[in-house]
Amino acid sequence: MKINLIPQEKSTEIKEGKSNFLATAAAIVLGICGIVGATSIIGIKNIKEKQLSDYNKSIMAVKTDLMKEDYKKTEQKILTVEEGMADIKTLNEASYKWKKVFEEFEKTVPNELRLVSYTNDKGVVNITAGCDTVESMNQFITTLEAYQANDLDGQKANLFKNIKSTGYMVNQDNKIDFSLSFEVEGGVLWK
Repeated sequence: MKINLIPQEKSTEIKEGKSNFLATAAAIVLGICGIVGATSIIGIKNIKEKQLSDYNKSIMAVKTDLMKEDYKKTEQKILTVEEGMADIKTLNEASYKWKKVFEEFEKTVPNELRLVSYTNDKGVVNITAGCDTVESMNQFITTLEAYQANDLDGQKANLFKNIKSTGYMVNQDNKIDFSLSFEVEGGVLWK
């Protein structure tokens, strides 16, 4: 049995003090948690905004690079070569031996060469093409003259002969347009 020697008023006052202390402590803890939570949310928001800003800057940098003239020129060269070679492949799918010739011919074509047209008249191939410089045209012709393919016996042999250029012109875009003809050496790719 407990005996309470503290008067009733004093006892109530002590109990209220303890309650007030606990309520104040709980309010302070909740306040600190609220401040920490708000600070964390603001910090996370700032980090995400910085990441988003960095991503947007990166996207803009890529867009700027893609808009540069060098990229456009390179892309146009690639598309031009691909289109020209696709046209030749389509036209020659019906003829096995000419398909093989143009597969070998494709290996001599520099990236900047634009094939405009070609004809095959009794084994003489005439092409009209374009490139950026006279040096590029001369390099293509030199490569064509020196090109060797594996013949039926696995030996290297010149595939193209009687290569003749009919000259060139500078077009309105300051590019070179030229024509040339060549024959295919018989017996290299087929009997």
